[in-house]
Amino acid sequence: MKRGFFLGLLLAGAALFSGCGMLRGAAKLLDSEESRERFAERWSAFSEELHTEAERAFQSAELALPGAEEDFMTGGASLAAEGVRQIEVVWVSGGVEVSLHDGEEIVFSEESAGELSERDMLRYRVRDGKLTIACCAGRRASINLPEKRLTLRLPAALAPEEIEITLVSAELAMQDVQTEKIALTTVSGNLALRGLTAQKLAIETVSGEAVLAQCSVNRSISIDSVSGNASIQLPQEAAGFSVDFDSVSGVLQCARETARENGRQVYGDGSLIIDMDSVSGNLKIG
Repeated sequence: MKRGFFLGLLLAGAALFSGCGMLRGAAKLLDSEESRERFAERWSAFSEELHTEAERAFQSAELALPGAEEDFMTGGASLAAEGVRQIEVVWVSGGVEVSLHDGEEIVFSEESAGELSERDMLRYRVRDGKLTIACCAGRRASINLPEKRLTLRLPAALAPEEIEITLVSAELAMQDVQTEKIALTTVSGNLALRGLTAQKLAIETVSGEAVLAQCSVNRSISIDSVSGNASIQLPQEAAGFSVDFDSVSGVLQCARETARENGRQVYGDGSLIIDMDSVSGNLKIG
């Protein structure tokens, strides 16, 4: 895997991922379509059972988070954007919304249906050009947190080098953001990405769905999934793409006419590299 699941909590998800390549290889060796279908069915049942056990573990486990250090501040804030080159968000449940605004500062806040204790409030820090936002305090904070929604507004003129967001079950809505690299990790939270501009986009998911609409990614999109589906709606003016889809039982659907070249499906000039590895997750490109 290109990036491991964050901290110790997601070991179950990481175990699923680590076996995907071996399982896909084994599936290719089966000598009939019927054998491959039986293999996929049994693996699907196994992965669902393992995912259920992982979710149970997540509810009772403790989660190592940034935010315990003394230099982390508590609650929402408006911060100067100058000098911020990286943004990291770690959020457990509820939702995260990232978009642009006309102001000159980075503005973020959280909302919860219930009253939050001080330990359950978000923590943030800016250090060496990196803004880190964590869902709560404590190096070993309980994952059984109240559902909260984080709203993060970035100046329209800001184009950081990297945005990294790690989720458990929280949903992510991200719109119109410009950056060099986007790295997203989720267990079951869905990802809705619209109008993003980036050089590279990397996604890791267990069962969360990923929907990309009108995103201008110039170099590469990489997706690692167990059962989560991915949908990529490219801009109409996209010059081309090259797809490598590797899955046990997932299906690739492409609305644009492609040609087979060197083991990849190629459209146009093939300049955008799209790679997806999955067990049963599907990929749709429009």
